[in-house]
Amino acid sequence: MKQGKLFTVLAAAVLGISAAGFPAAPEEPAGIVAEAADRQYITSGSFRFSYIPGNPNAMLEKYLGSSTSVSIPSSISTSNGQKTVTGIASYAFSTQVNHQQYPNPMNITSVSIPSAVTTIGDYAFYGAPLTSLNLPSSLSNIGKCAFRECDSLTTLYIPASVKKIEDNAFDDCSALRQLVIAGAARMADYVFYNCENLRIVQLHKDCFAGSNAFSCCTRLELLNNNIPWNKAAFLAGSAPVIYQYNNIPRILNHCFRKSCQVKFIDEYCSALCMYIVQTETRPWMSEAVKARVLYDWLINHCEYEDGYDEYGFSTEARSDADNQVASSVFLSYSLNTRGNGIGETVCEGYAKAYKMLLETAGIESYIVSSNAPANHAWNIVKVDGTYYQCDVTWDNDSSSGSQISYKHFLKTKERMNQLHGFTHNLPDGSNEHPLLVDNYHNGSYANQHCLYTFNDNNGDGLLDWDYDFDGSITSNDIAQYQYLQSVAPEVTQARWLYLCILYN
Repeated sequence: MKQGKLFTVLAAAVLGISAAGFPAAPEEPAGIVAEAADRQYITSGSFRFSYIPGNPNAMLEKYLGSSTSVSIPSSISTSNGQKTVTGIASYAFSTQVNHQQYPNPMNITSVSIPSAVTTIGDYAFYGAPLTSLNLPSSLSNIGKCAFRECDSLTTLYIPASVKKIEDNAFDDCSALRQLVIAGAARMADYVFYNCENLRIVQLHKDCFAGSNAFSCCTRLELLNNNIPWNKAAFLAGSAPVIYQYNNIPRILNHCFRKSCQVKFIDEYCSALCMYIVQTETRPWMSEAVKARVLYDWLINHCEYEDGYDEYGFSTEARSDADNQVASSVFLSYSLNTRGNGIGETVCEGYAKAYKMLLETAGIESYIVSSNAPANHAWNIVKVDGTYYQCDVTWDNDSSSGSQISYKHFLKTKERMNQLHGFTHNLPDGSNEHPLLVDNYHNGSYANQHCLYTFNDNNGDGLLDWDYDFDGSITSNDIAQYQYLQSVAPEVTQARWLYLCILYN
Protein backbone atom coordinates (compact mmCIF):
# COMPACT_ATOMS: atom_id res chain seq x y z
CA MET A 1 0.00 0.00 0.00
CA LYS A 2 1.46 3.32 -1.00
CA GLN A 3 1.61 5.33 2.18
CA GLY A 4 3.37 8.67 2.57
CA LYS A 5 1.80 7.17 3.69
CA LEU A 6 -0.75 6.85 25.65
CA PHE A 7 1.39 6.02 27.08
CA THR A 8 2.57 7.05 30.58
CA VAL A 9 6.29 6.31 30.75
CA LEU A 10 7.01 3.28 32.93
CA ALA A 11 7.68 4.35 36.46
CA ALA A 12 11.22 3.02 36.50
CA ALA A 13 13.56 2.14 33.65
CA VAL A 14 14.22 -1.54 33.41
CA LEU A 15 17.91 -2.06 34.09
CA GLY A 16 20.24 -4.47 32.29
CA ILE A 17 21.44 -7.51 34.18
CA SER A 18 24.93 -7.68 35.69
CA ALA A 19 27.47 -9.73 33.77
CA ALA A 20 28.44 -11.50 36.98
CA GLY A 21 27.25 -15.11 37.02
CA PHE A 22 27.91 -18.37 38.80
CA PRO A 23 31.52 -19.33 39.42
CA ALA A 24 32.74 -21.59 36.67
CA ALA A 25 31.55 -25.12 37.40
CA PRO A 26 34.08 -27.96 37.19
CA GLU A 27 34.04 -29.74 33.89
CA GLU A 28 32.30 -33.10 33.76
CA PRO A 29 33.97 -35.11 31.01
CA ALA A 30 31.35 -37.85 31.26
CA GLY A 31 28.69 -35.28 30.30
CA ILE A 32 30.31 -34.46 26.98
CA VAL A 33 28.61 -35.95 23.93
CA ALA A 34 29.47 -35.35 20.29
CA GLU A 35 25.86 -35.04 19.06
CA ALA A 36 26.72 -32.85 16.09
CA ALA A 37 29.84 -32.31 14.06
CA ASP A 38 32.39 -30.67 16.35
CA ARG A 39 29.70 -29.54 18.81
CA GLN A 40 30.35 -30.65 22.37
CA TYR A 41 27.82 -30.85 25.22
CA ILE A 42 28.54 -30.45 28.90
CA THR A 43 26.42 -30.49 32.05
CA SER A 44 27.38 -27.90 34.63
CA GLY A 45 25.28 -27.72 37.76
CA SER A 46 21.63 -27.43 36.73
CA PHE A 47 22.44 -26.48 33.15
CA ARG A 48 23.34 -28.27 29.97
CA PHE A 49 25.50 -26.29 27.54
CA SER A 50 26.96 -26.80 24.10
CA TYR A 51 30.01 -25.30 22.44
CA ILE A 52 32.31 -25.76 19.45
CA PRO A 53 36.00 -26.24 20.22
CA GLY A 54 37.94 -23.20 19.09
CA ASN A 55 34.90 -20.94 19.43
CA PRO A 56 34.84 -18.73 22.55
CA ASN A 57 31.05 -18.88 22.93
CA ALA A 58 28.63 -21.35 24.51
CA MET A 59 24.91 -22.01 24.21
CA LEU A 60 22.57 -22.85 27.09
CA GLU A 61 20.72 -25.92 25.80
CA LYS A 62 18.49 -26.90 28.72
CA TYR A 63 17.78 -26.01 32.32
CA LEU A 64 17.69 -29.21 34.38
CA GLY A 65 16.85 -27.82 37.81
CA SER A 66 13.66 -27.12 39.75
CA SER A 67 14.20 -23.65 41.24
CA THR A 68 11.62 -20.92 40.72
CA SER A 69 14.36 -18.28 40.49
CA VAL A 70 17.17 -19.00 38.04
CA SER A 71 20.44 -17.21 37.31
CA ILE A 72 22.13 -18.39 34.12
CA PRO A 73 25.94 -18.55 34.39
CA SER A 74 27.73 -15.96 32.28
CA SER A 75 30.52 -18.42 31.41
CA ILE A 76 31.52 -22.05 31.73
CA SER A 77 34.86 -23.89 32.03
CA THR A 78 35.61 -26.60 29.49
CA SER A 79 38.64 -28.64 28.48
CA ASN A 80 38.80 -26.23 25.55
CA GLY A 81 38.98 -23.20 27.82
CA GLN A 82 36.54 -20.67 29.26
CA LYS A 83 33.39 -20.10 27.17
CA THR A 84 31.08 -17.07 27.33
CA VAL A 85 27.37 -17.85 27.32
CA THR A 86 25.92 -15.92 24.36
CA GLY A 87 22.73 -17.81 23.52
CA ILE A 88 19.71 -19.60 24.93
CA ALA A 89 18.59 -22.51 22.76
CA SER A 90 15.11 -23.45 21.66
CA TYR A 91 12.95 -25.05 24.39
CA ALA A 92 15.61 -24.35 27.04
CA PHE A 93 13.08 -23.39 29.74
CA SER A 94 9.78 -24.08 28.04
CA THR A 95 6.94 -26.52 28.64
CA GLN A 96 7.29 -27.81 25.09
CA VAL A 97 9.57 -30.49 23.73
CA ASN A 98 9.32 -31.13 20.02
CA HIS A 99 6.05 -29.20 19.98
CA GLN A 100 4.42 -31.55 22.53
CA GLN A 101 3.06 -30.10 25.76
CA TYR A 102 4.55 -31.45 28.99
CA PRO A 103 3.99 -30.36 32.59
CA ASN A 104 6.53 -27.78 33.69
CA PRO A 105 8.09 -28.96 36.95
CA MET A 106 10.37 -25.92 37.14
CA ASN A 107 7.74 -23.22 37.71
CA ILE A 108 10.28 -20.52 36.88
CA THR A 109 9.01 -17.09 37.95
CA SER A 110 12.23 -15.13 37.39
CA VAL A 111 15.38 -15.60 35.35
CA SER A 112 18.64 -13.64 35.24
CA ILE A 113 20.05 -13.61 31.71
CA PRO A 114 23.79 -12.88 31.26
CA SER A 115 24.78 -9.60 29.69
CA ALA A 116 26.49 -11.26 26.71
CA VAL A 117 23.45 -13.20 25.48
CA THR A 118 22.52 -12.13 21.94
CA THR A 119 19.86 -14.70 20.98
CA ILE A 120 16.93 -16.39 22.66
CA GLY A 121 15.73 -19.39 20.68
CA ASP A 122 12.30 -20.56 19.60
CA TYR A 123 9.96 -21.63 22.44
CA ALA A 124 12.77 -20.97 24.94
CA PHE A 125 10.44 -19.85 27.75
CA TYR A 126 7.13 -21.00 26.26
CA GLY A 127 4.52 -21.20 29.02
CA ALA A 128 6.92 -20.34 31.86
CA PRO A 129 5.12 -18.46 34.70
CA LEU A 130 7.60 -15.57 34.65
CA THR A 131 6.51 -12.62 36.76
CA SER A 132 9.43 -10.44 35.68
CA LEU A 133 11.81 -10.36 32.75
CA ASN A 134 14.99 -8.34 32.35
CA LEU A 135 16.40 -8.64 28.85
CA PRO A 136 20.09 -7.72 28.47
CA SER A 137 21.23 -4.81 26.30
CA SER A 138 23.27 -7.29 24.24
CA LEU A 139 20.18 -9.13 22.99
CA SER A 140 19.63 -8.99 19.23
CA ASN A 141 17.08 -11.67 18.33
CA ILE A 142 14.03 -13.11 20.12
CA GLY A 143 12.89 -16.40 18.61
CA LYS A 144 9.50 -17.70 17.58
CA CYS A 145 7.10 -18.26 20.51
CA ALA A 146 10.03 -17.59 22.87
CA PHE A 147 7.76 -16.15 25.60
CA ARG A 148 4.38 -17.29 24.33
CA GLU A 149 1.78 -17.82 27.06
CA CYS A 150 3.99 -16.38 29.76
CA ASP A 151 0.76 -15.26 31.34
CA SER A 152 2.17 -13.79 34.54
CA LEU A 153 4.25 -11.04 32.89
CA THR A 154 2.74 -7.58 33.48
CA THR A 155 5.44 -5.25 32.12
CA LEU A 156 7.99 -5.69 29.36
CA TYR A 157 10.96 -3.59 28.28
CA ILE A 158 12.66 -4.66 25.04
CA PRO A 159 16.08 -2.97 24.76
CA ALA A 160 17.23 -0.99 21.74
CA SER A 161 19.70 -3.74 20.83
CA VAL A 162 16.88 -6.07 19.73
CA LYS A 163 16.61 -6.00 15.95
CA LYS A 164 14.27 -8.89 15.26
CA ILE A 165 11.33 -10.44 17.11
CA GLU A 166 10.03 -13.61 15.50
CA ASP A 167 6.46 -14.90 15.06
CA ASN A 168 4.26 -15.19 18.17
CA ALA A 169 7.15 -14.30 20.48
CA PHE A 170 4.83 -12.84 23.15
CA ASP A 171 1.53 -14.21 21.86
CA ASP A 172 -1.09 -14.77 24.56
CA CYS A 173 0.79 -13.05 27.37
CA SER A 174 -2.59 -12.40 28.92
CA ALA A 175 -1.44 -10.35 31.95
CA LEU A 176 0.85 -8.00 30.01
CA ARG A 177 -0.27 -4.40 30.53
CA GLN A 178 2.70 -2.18 29.60
CA LEU A 179 5.20 -2.52 26.75
CA VAL A 180 8.24 -0.51 25.69
CA ILE A 181 10.24 -1.32 22.56
CA ALA A 182 13.22 1.01 22.77
CA GLY A 183 14.76 0.41 19.35
CA ALA A 184 13.96 -0.12 15.68
CA ALA A 185 12.90 -3.74 16.08
CA ARG A 186 11.40 -5.68 13.18
CA MET A 187 8.44 -7.66 14.47
CA ALA A 188 7.18 -10.66 12.53
CA ASP A 189 3.55 -11.89 12.54
CA TYR A 190 1.37 -12.30 15.67
CA VAL A 191 4.14 -11.10 18.02
CA PHE A 192 1.76 -9.61 20.61
CA TYR A 193 -1.38 -11.35 19.39
CA ASN A 194 -4.15 -11.71 21.97
CA CYS A 195 -2.38 -9.79 24.72
CA GLU A 196 -5.84 -8.93 25.90
CA ASN A 197 -4.81 -6.75 28.86
CA LEU A 198 -2.16 -4.74 27.05
CA ARG A 199 -3.15 -1.09 27.56
CA ILE A 200 0.00 1.02 27.18
CA VAL A 201 2.58 0.78 24.38
CA GLN A 202 5.62 2.88 23.60
CA LEU A 203 7.32 2.14 20.28
CA HIS A 204 10.39 3.48 18.53
CA LYS A 205 9.55 5.46 15.40
CA ASP A 206 11.40 2.97 13.18
CA CYS A 207 9.69 -0.19 14.45
CA PHE A 208 7.98 -2.36 11.84
CA ALA A 209 5.42 -5.08 12.47
CA GLY A 210 4.02 -7.91 10.40
CA SER A 211 0.49 -9.25 10.07
CA ASN A 212 -1.65 -9.31 13.23
CA ALA A 213 1.27 -8.26 15.41
CA PHE A 214 -1.14 -6.46 17.77
CA SER A 215 -4.42 -8.11 16.77
CA CYS A 216 -6.87 -8.87 19.61
CA CYS A 217 -5.22 -6.33 21.92
CA THR A 218 -8.76 -5.29 22.78
CA ARG A 219 -7.79 -2.95 25.66
CA LEU A 220 -4.90 -1.15 23.99
CA GLU A 221 -5.61 2.56 24.39
CA LEU A 222 -2.38 4.52 24.71
CA LEU A 223 0.40 4.81 22.13
CA ASN A 224 3.52 6.88 22.89
CA ASN A 225 1.90 8.79 25.74
CA ASN A 226 -1.38 9.52 23.96
CA ILE A 227 -4.67 8.18 22.79
CA PRO A 228 -3.64 8.37 19.10
CA TRP A 229 -6.66 10.42 18.04
CA ASN A 230 -8.67 13.34 19.39
CA LYS A 231 -11.25 11.24 21.20
CA ALA A 232 -12.21 13.97 23.69
CA ALA A 233 -12.61 16.56 20.92
CA PHE A 234 -14.75 14.16 18.90
CA LEU A 235 -17.05 13.55 21.84
CA ALA A 236 -17.39 17.32 22.07
CA GLY A 237 -18.46 17.53 18.42
CA SER A 238 -15.27 17.79 16.34
CA ALA A 239 -14.26 15.56 13.46
CA PRO A 240 -12.14 12.55 14.55
CA VAL A 241 -8.51 13.19 13.62
CA ILE A 242 -5.33 11.12 13.98
CA TYR A 243 -2.73 13.14 15.88
CA GLN A 244 0.21 14.19 13.73
CA TYR A 245 2.88 14.40 16.44
CA ASN A 246 5.06 12.07 18.53
CA ASN A 247 5.56 9.85 15.45
CA ILE A 248 1.99 8.53 15.78
CA PRO A 249 1.15 8.46 12.02
CA ARG A 250 4.45 6.74 11.23
CA ILE A 251 4.01 4.12 13.94
CA LEU A 252 0.38 3.46 13.01
CA ASN A 253 1.45 3.03 9.41
CA HIS A 254 4.38 0.71 10.17
CA CYS A 255 3.04 -1.30 13.12
CA PHE A 256 -0.75 -1.31 13.24
CA ARG A 257 -2.20 -1.21 9.74
CA LYS A 258 -2.04 -5.04 9.51
CA SER A 259 -3.74 -5.67 12.87
CA CYS A 260 -7.40 -5.76 13.89
CA GLN A 261 -9.38 -5.70 17.12
CA VAL A 262 -7.10 -3.05 18.59
CA LYS A 263 -9.15 -0.83 20.87
CA PHE A 264 -7.96 2.61 19.76
CA ILE A 265 -8.19 1.65 16.06
CA ASP A 266 -11.69 0.19 16.44
CA GLU A 267 -12.88 3.25 18.35
CA TYR A 268 -11.37 5.58 15.78
CA CYS A 269 -12.92 3.74 12.83
CA SER A 270 -16.31 3.72 14.56
CA ALA A 271 -16.04 7.45 15.26
CA LEU A 272 -15.01 8.18 11.68
CA CYS A 273 -17.92 6.14 10.31
CA MET A 274 -20.27 8.08 12.55
CA TYR A 275 -18.82 11.38 11.39
CA ILE A 276 -19.08 10.40 7.71
CA VAL A 277 -22.71 9.33 8.12
CA GLN A 278 -23.54 12.51 10.04
CA THR A 279 -21.96 14.79 7.44
CA GLU A 280 -22.89 12.93 4.24
CA THR A 281 -26.48 11.90 4.94
CA ARG A 282 -29.56 13.88 5.91
CA PRO A 283 -32.78 12.97 7.76
CA TRP A 284 -34.85 13.47 4.60
CA MET A 285 -32.94 10.79 2.72
CA SER A 286 -34.43 7.36 2.16
CA GLU A 287 -32.26 4.30 2.72
CA ALA A 288 -31.61 4.13 -1.03
CA VAL A 289 -30.22 7.65 -1.11
CA LYS A 290 -28.13 7.03 2.02
CA ALA A 291 -26.73 3.84 0.49
CA ARG A 292 -25.79 5.76 -2.63
CA VAL A 293 -24.25 8.72 -0.80
CA LEU A 294 -22.07 6.39 1.29
CA TYR A 295 -21.18 4.44 -1.86
CA ASP A 296 -20.06 7.71 -3.41
CA TRP A 297 -18.00 8.69 -0.36
CA LEU A 298 -16.14 5.41 -0.38
CA ILE A 299 -15.35 5.58 -4.09
CA ASN A 300 -14.27 9.22 -3.84
CA HIS A 301 -11.97 8.58 -0.87
CA CYS A 302 -10.32 5.28 -1.70
CA GLU A 303 -8.30 3.75 -4.52
CA TYR A 304 -7.54 0.18 -5.43
CA GLU A 305 -4.22 -1.23 -4.20
CA ASP A 306 -1.51 -0.41 -6.74
CA GLY A 307 1.21 -2.67 -5.39
CA TYR A 308 3.59 0.11 -4.34
CA ASP A 309 4.81 0.69 -0.82
CA GLU A 310 5.25 4.03 0.93
CA TYR A 311 8.63 4.55 -0.69
CA GLY A 312 7.40 4.00 -4.24
CA PHE A 313 8.80 0.49 -4.60
CA SER A 314 6.73 -2.29 -6.14
CA THR A 315 6.98 -4.57 -3.11
CA GLU A 316 3.40 -5.03 -1.99
CA ALA A 317 0.77 -7.57 -2.95
CA ARG A 318 -2.97 -7.15 -3.05
CA SER A 319 -3.17 -10.13 -0.70
CA ASP A 320 -1.20 -8.25 2.00
CA ALA A 321 -2.89 -8.21 5.41
CA ASP A 322 -3.25 -4.43 5.49
CA ASN A 323 -5.70 -4.69 2.57
CA GLN A 324 -7.89 -7.29 4.27
CA VAL A 325 -8.68 -5.69 7.63
CA ALA A 326 -11.65 -3.50 8.44
CA SER A 327 -9.46 -0.47 9.04
CA SER A 328 -7.75 -0.70 5.63
CA VAL A 329 -9.83 2.14 4.18
CA PHE A 330 -10.35 4.34 7.22
CA LEU A 331 -6.85 4.21 8.69
CA SER A 332 -5.08 4.87 5.37
CA TYR A 333 -7.62 7.62 4.57
CA SER A 334 -7.10 9.19 7.99
CA LEU A 335 -3.33 9.11 7.70
CA ASN A 336 -3.71 10.96 4.38
CA THR A 337 -1.42 8.40 2.86
CA ARG A 338 -2.09 9.32 -0.76
CA GLY A 339 -2.73 12.99 -0.19
CA ASN A 340 -6.10 14.73 0.13
CA GLY A 341 -7.51 11.97 2.30
CA ILE A 342 -7.35 9.04 -0.10
CA GLY A 343 -7.12 5.52 1.25
CA GLU A 344 -6.20 2.29 -0.49
CA THR A 345 -7.49 -1.27 -0.29
CA VAL A 346 -8.82 -4.26 -2.27
CA CYS A 347 -12.28 -5.79 -2.58
CA GLU A 348 -12.40 -7.19 0.96
CA GLY A 349 -11.46 -3.83 2.43
CA TYR A 350 -14.06 -2.06 0.28
CA ALA A 351 -16.78 -4.53 1.32
CA LYS A 352 -15.93 -4.23 5.02
CA ALA A 353 -15.75 -0.44 4.91
CA TYR A 354 -19.09 -0.19 3.08
CA LYS A 355 -20.76 -2.50 5.58
CA MET A 356 -19.38 -0.43 8.47
CA LEU A 357 -20.75 2.78 6.96
CA LEU A 358 -24.14 1.20 6.22
CA GLU A 359 -24.46 -0.30 9.69
CA THR A 360 -23.63 3.09 11.20
CA ALA A 361 -26.45 4.57 9.13
CA GLY A 362 -28.80 1.86 10.42
CA ILE A 363 -28.92 -0.03 7.12
CA GLU A 364 -28.73 -3.81 7.26
CA SER A 365 -25.87 -5.24 5.21
CA TYR A 366 -23.67 -8.29 4.69
CA ILE A 367 -20.40 -9.26 3.04
CA VAL A 368 -20.49 -11.98 0.38
CA SER A 369 -17.62 -13.54 -1.50
CA SER A 370 -16.74 -15.83 -4.36
CA ASN A 371 -14.44 -18.83 -4.45
CA ALA A 372 -11.21 -19.11 -6.41
CA PRO A 373 -10.15 -18.17 -8.96
CA ALA A 374 -12.15 -14.94 -8.61
CA ASN A 375 -11.68 -14.57 -4.81
CA HIS A 376 -13.84 -11.47 -4.79
CA ALA A 377 -15.92 -9.77 -2.06
CA TRP A 378 -18.89 -7.37 -2.18
CA ASN A 379 -22.11 -6.58 -0.25
CA ILE A 380 -25.78 -7.41 0.22
CA VAL A 381 -27.74 -4.33 1.32
CA LYS A 382 -31.30 -4.10 2.62
CA VAL A 383 -32.80 -0.91 1.19
CA ASP A 384 -36.37 0.16 1.95
CA GLY A 385 -37.33 -3.40 2.88
CA THR A 386 -35.69 -5.11 -0.13
CA TYR A 387 -32.34 -6.91 -0.44
CA TYR A 388 -29.91 -5.88 -3.19
CA GLN A 389 -26.27 -6.47 -4.03
CA CYS A 390 -23.62 -3.75 -4.41
CA ASP A 391 -20.01 -4.01 -5.58
CA VAL A 392 -18.04 -0.91 -4.63
CA THR A 393 -14.80 -2.31 -6.06
CA TRP A 394 -16.10 -2.87 -9.56
CA ASP A 395 -17.79 0.54 -9.61
CA ASN A 396 -14.59 2.28 -8.50
CA ASP A 397 -13.38 2.34 -12.09
CA SER A 398 -10.69 4.86 -12.92
CA SER A 399 -11.43 4.46 -16.63
CA SER A 400 -14.69 6.34 -16.11
CA GLY A 401 -12.80 9.46 -15.05
CA SER A 402 -14.58 11.54 -12.43
CA GLN A 403 -17.91 9.87 -13.18
CA ILE A 404 -18.87 7.22 -10.63
CA SER A 405 -20.25 4.07 -12.20
CA TYR A 406 -23.38 2.44 -10.78
CA LYS A 407 -23.37 -0.67 -12.92
CA HIS A 408 -23.04 -2.82 -9.81
CA PHE A 409 -25.20 -0.82 -7.41
CA LEU A 410 -28.44 -2.28 -6.00
CA LYS A 411 -28.71 -5.33 -8.24
CA THR A 412 -30.37 -8.71 -7.81
CA LYS A 413 -28.12 -11.67 -7.07
CA GLU A 414 -28.93 -13.07 -10.54
CA ARG A 415 -27.99 -9.80 -12.24
CA MET A 416 -24.81 -9.49 -10.18
CA ASN A 417 -23.85 -13.05 -11.11
CA GLN A 418 -24.27 -12.07 -14.77
CA LEU A 419 -22.19 -8.92 -14.36
CA HIS A 420 -19.45 -10.74 -12.47
CA GLY A 421 -19.41 -13.88 -14.51
CA PHE A 422 -19.24 -15.99 -11.35
CA THR A 423 -21.47 -16.91 -8.41
CA HIS A 424 -21.05 -16.19 -4.71
CA ASN A 425 -21.16 -17.84 -1.31
CA LEU A 426 -23.48 -17.07 1.55
CA PRO A 427 -22.69 -13.93 3.58
CA ASP A 428 -19.46 -14.05 5.52
CA GLY A 429 -19.50 -13.52 9.27
CA SER A 430 -16.79 -11.55 11.06
CA ASN A 431 -15.92 -10.42 14.59
CA GLU A 432 -13.09 -8.23 13.32
CA HIS A 433 -14.90 -5.01 14.23
CA PRO A 434 -18.16 -4.42 16.14
CA LEU A 435 -19.76 -2.95 12.99
CA LEU A 436 -19.03 -6.16 11.06
CA VAL A 437 -20.70 -8.59 13.44
CA ASP A 438 -23.92 -10.05 12.00
CA ASN A 439 -25.40 -10.71 15.40
CA TYR A 440 -29.01 -9.81 14.62
CA HIS A 441 -29.38 -10.54 10.91
CA ASN A 442 -30.17 -13.66 8.92
CA GLY A 443 -27.59 -13.75 6.16
CA SER A 444 -29.03 -16.82 4.47
CA TYR A 445 -32.45 -15.20 4.33
CA ALA A 446 -30.95 -12.03 2.83
CA ASN A 447 -29.18 -14.03 0.16
CA GLN A 448 -32.33 -15.91 -0.84
CA HIS A 449 -34.44 -12.76 -0.99
CA CYS A 450 -32.15 -10.57 -3.08
CA LEU A 451 -34.67 -10.62 -5.92
CA TYR A 452 -35.13 -7.01 -7.02
CA THR A 453 -33.06 -4.40 -8.79
CA PHE A 454 -33.16 -0.66 -9.34
CA ASN A 455 -33.89 0.27 -12.92
CA ASP A 456 -31.24 1.32 -15.40
CA ASN A 457 -33.41 1.14 -18.48
CA ASN A 458 -31.12 3.24 -20.68
CA GLY A 459 -28.08 1.16 -19.78
CA ASP A 460 -25.90 4.13 -18.83
CA GLY A 461 -24.87 2.60 -15.54
CA LEU A 462 -26.64 5.30 -13.55
CA LEU A 463 -29.89 5.02 -11.64
CA ASP A 464 -32.77 6.34 -13.69
CA TRP A 465 -33.57 8.79 -10.87
CA ASP A 466 -30.31 10.66 -11.45
CA TYR A 467 -32.04 12.99 -13.90
CA ASP A 468 -29.10 15.25 -14.71
CA PHE A 469 -26.66 12.29 -14.94
CA ASP A 470 -24.05 13.80 -12.64
CA GLY A 471 -23.78 10.80 -10.34
CA SER A 472 -25.63 12.41 -7.43
CA ILE A 473 -29.15 13.43 -6.45
CA THR A 474 -29.37 17.20 -5.95
CA SER A 475 -31.72 20.14 -6.46
CA ASN A 476 -30.80 20.03 -10.15
CA ASP A 477 -32.46 16.64 -10.34
CA ILE A 478 -35.66 18.17 -8.95
CA ALA A 479 -35.63 20.78 -11.69
CA GLN A 480 -34.96 18.09 -14.28
CA TYR A 481 -37.71 15.92 -12.78
CA GLN A 482 -40.19 18.80 -13.01
CA TYR A 483 -39.32 19.25 -16.67
CA LEU A 484 -39.62 15.53 -17.39
CA GLN A 485 -42.94 15.39 -15.58
CA SER A 486 -44.31 18.04 -17.91
CA VAL A 487 -43.19 16.22 -21.06
CA ALA A 488 -43.31 12.61 -19.82
CA PRO A 489 -46.31 11.93 -17.54
CA GLU A 490 -45.14 8.38 -16.82
CA VAL A 491 -42.44 9.89 -14.58
CA THR A 492 -44.66 10.14 -11.52
CA GLN A 493 -44.14 11.95 -8.29
CA ALA A 494 -44.69 8.73 -6.37
CA ARG A 495 -41.76 7.14 -8.18
CA TRP A 496 -39.50 10.05 -7.34
CA LEU A 497 -40.54 10.13 -3.70
CA TYR A 498 -39.49 6.52 -3.40
CA LEU A 499 -35.97 7.90 -3.27
CA CYS A 500 -36.39 11.35 -1.80
CA ILE A 501 -39.18 12.57 0.45
CA LEU A 502 -38.14 16.22 0.43
CA TYR A 503 -35.03 18.08 -0.59
CA ASN A 504 -33.92 20.68 1.92
